[in-house]
Amino acid sequence: MKRILLIGQNSYLSKQLKTHLLTKSKGYMVNAISALSEQWQALPFGLYDWIIDLEAVTPWQEEDAPSPSPEAYFQVNRDLARDLARKAKEEGCTHFLYISTIEVYGFEPRAGKTIQIEKNTPCRPITDYGKSKLAGEDAIKELEEDGFQAAILRLPMVYGPGCPGEYEAFRKLAASGCKLPSMAGQKSAIHISTLCAFVQYLIEQTLSGTLHPQNKDYLSPLALLQLAAKEEDAQIRTSWLTGLKYRLFPGSVPKEIHQIFGGLVYGKEIDLG
Repeated sequence: MKRILLIGQNSYLSKQLKTHLLTKSKGYMVNAISALSEQWQALPFGLYDWIIDLEAVTPWQEEDAPSPSPEAYFQVNRDLARDLARKAKEEGCTHFLYISTIEVYGFEPRAGKTIQIEKNTPCRPITDYGKSKLAGEDAIKELEEDGFQAAILRLPMVYGPGCPGEYEAFRKLAASGCKLPSMAGQKSAIHISTLCAFVQYLIEQTLSGTLHPQNKDYLSPLALLQLAAKEEDAQIRTSWLTGLKYRLFPGSVPKEIHQIFGGLVYGKEIDLG
């Protein structure tokens, strides 16, 4: 019996992961709680083999919701993560999984260009989200020793039916009806089902260290937009003239176009060796 505690019971990933572990595998006990109240402090973490921290403050908010403050990012993504890991270690849980982000590398997407991240690429985050996640990673790594191991997943964009976050921007643009630029580019991304299967594999193999899960193949921004359009029952239209305009006059490219059409990939051998 593998006993798993998911921290962040209301998150999309928590719900998807719990369903996956209970239906796609045998011998799992999976509980989920929120850590945004103090109830977690009384829960005996030593009852579990793995604590998985899915609680996070992210830049992707619901419409009309205020942007998080820098303090909010660090309170949850660093301080809470550290406190959860420390409690797990002190109470005898042997494995801790922390969900981080590709944003710890600090690259700003540029439409029509693709940046590749390799094993030796330094982390230089530029957003509060990226900075707080990297700080959370460091705080957890400091607690590692024999008998307490941590795994850190630096996720690229997660996508799939109903997936929030960065993928929501793809759905909104796909449903907008506006003409989209025909531009080259590639993105590392991971489908929610692939991510859940990877976490199951990580648990069963008791992996640790910093890992960079992604789909086998990169996806172009237009391919992701087509997937999003299918979810929205919409059709996308592309324009090579718009793409040419953006290539000739990069200063005219809107921020959201940079975000969606900017390419950022993990090297295929980043986790080997």
